[in-house]
This record gives sequence, structure tokens and C-alpha cells, in this order.
Amino acid sequence: MIRSADPMDADQLLAIRREAIMALAEEYGRVTAERWATAAHPDRAAKAIVINRVWVAEFGSQSLGRRSLAGSRSAVRRS
Repeated sequence: MIRSADPMDADQLLAIRREAIMALAEEYGRVTAERWATAAHPDRAAKAIVINRVWVAEFGSQSLGRRSLAGSRSAVRRS
């Protein structure tokens, strides 16, 4: 199912971001990937949900990814 994100999704969306970045750890190096993955402010996802259009892809009760649209910029994250 794909649905609009709400503020309750913020923590899960940050976790998806971290997982997507850490999937690149082999390419960028573990320390660099960890720094990048933990650099986002805790309210980053909550602000994005309020300011942008954000959709969440779910299977059952598990969030699998998200899509956000801010102006002409689009971003996709998958777990």
C-alpha cells in the first residue's frame, strides 16, 4: 500500500534513511556511512512531512520506503 505520510511515521522514515545509507557502507567506508547516516537531526523527517509531499510504501504494518517531493526535487528511500 502507498499512502501519505503523517507525523507518526517520522521515526520509521529516519530508520529507513539510515538503512539506505548503511547499505552503501562498503562503497563509502563504514565510518563515513555511519557519520552520514546519523547526521540527520531527529526532527528532519517530521519537518519534511509537514513541508513536503511525502508518501510511505507499506507491506502489512512494515514501512518499506518513502518518496518525497519538495518543489521540483524528488527523493526516494528504501529499506
